[in-house]
Amino acid sequence: MKLADLVAYFRTGSTISDLIQRESLDAHSDQIVVYLKDSLDINSELVFIEIEKTNDDIELVYNEKRYVGLFSLGQTHDIILDYLHSTKNSYSNIEIAENILNYRINDA
Repeated sequence: MKLADLVAYFRTGSTISDLIQRESLDAHSDQIVVYLKDSLDINSELVFIEIEKTNDDIELVYNEKRYVGLFSLGQTHDIILDYLHSTKNSYSNIEIAENILNYRINDA
């Protein structure tokens, strides 16, 4: 799954709980963090990791692969919903994903 795919997933009305179940994550984790494989790039694959496994590191090596943190799953979900509600769905999934990445790279 890429970030634009996650936007599409939430656009359909799926919830964080749905995603946690789909990805077999620990629903009792204090927080789920969204990471991108290798770099903050629109084509990078996403991985969702419980914070207890990451020490809240911005960059980490997990299962012998390098990942860069985006935001917590809750924050990512909120940002996506803000775009979807404030723009009346006028942005494409890719445009929303690009805006989120630009925000993370330049402002966060």
